[in-house]
Amino acid sequence: RIPRIRTSGELKETTLKVVEQKMMEAYGPMFTLENIRDKLKRAKLNLQVIKEMLTMLQDLGETQIKKLYKQMIT
Repeated sequence: RIPRIRTSGELKETTLKVVEQKMMEAYGPMFTLENIRDKLKRAKLNLQVIKEMLTMLQDLGETQIKKLYKQMIT
């Protein structure tokens, strides 16, 4: 379990407020909670796709993974 993260994977409201405050200090008032939530949603979707890809790769053999990798980089 990761501290300050709920079991659903979302940050607690107090943690979001601290993140918002630090982002505003670093980058100016353009960062709001809504911006941060949008960025977290996009990151969560990307992580979901990566997790699905890793699950699919787990079922493949090592030689099949190497073939896929070679196809991706060429």
